[in-house]
Amino acid sequence: MKHILFFSILLCAIAMPVLAELTPQELDNLRAIVKEKIKPLNIDIGTLKTDIVQLDGRLTDVEKQSLYATNVTYGLIFLIIVAIGIRAWTRKGTATH
Repeated sequence: MKHILFFSILLCAIAMPVLAELTPQELDNLRAIVKEKIKPLNIDIGTLKTDIVQLDGRLTDVEKQSLYATNVTYGLIFLIIVAIGIRAWTRKGTATH
């Protein structure tokens, strides 16, 4: 156990003074790699934007259709109430005469 502890401390002591510095050429290489990876992302974001616009248009159309169906339903309900009301009113008027 003492040997494992000693070798662990020794390895940590050896690795501690190691400093990593990137050269300007390595930094340029990293920048180039990042730019290559970002280009497809920009294209994907552009296609996502167009898909969202299309989806928004579809949702607007569905909303318009739903509003139209609701208005037609309200209109039919109104016509049914008017028809029943007129019939009841005429029966009431004929019953008193």
